[in-house]
Order: sequence, then structure tokens, then C-alpha cells
Amino acid sequence: MSRYANDDDLEDAESKRLAKLKDLRDDWERNTNRKLQANEIRRKVQGILAENELALEARRARCHSY
Repeated sequence: MSRYANDDDLEDAESKRLAKLKDLRDDWERNTNRKLQANEIRRKVQGILAENELALEARRARCHSY
């Protein structure tokens, strides 16, 4: 005898399995997007800080040359 009493039980089990897979995929995608966005922001901030550091060094060099 099958583990499932009838086709409806089998369909319910399959739909639950597919729903769990979809939830898992959605969670993975959401987390991945968050990580990508955080990394993008981190890169932009680092770029801005590097530009400011270069500008500050240039100002210091100009001040010391007088």
C-alpha cells in the first residue's frame, strides 16, 4: 500500500514540497540581494573616502609647499 491514501494526499504533499522549495529560493534570493546591495554601498563609501583622502593629501602638500 502506498504511503498516501489517495491522489489528493499525494498532490497535497507535492504542492507543500514545491511551496517549501519556492520559499527557500525566495529567501536565498532576498538574502543574496541584500548582500549585493550592502557590498555595493560599501564599495561606494570606500571610493568616496579614498577620494577625500587624496584631496586632503593634495591640500596638505600645497600647504607645506608655501
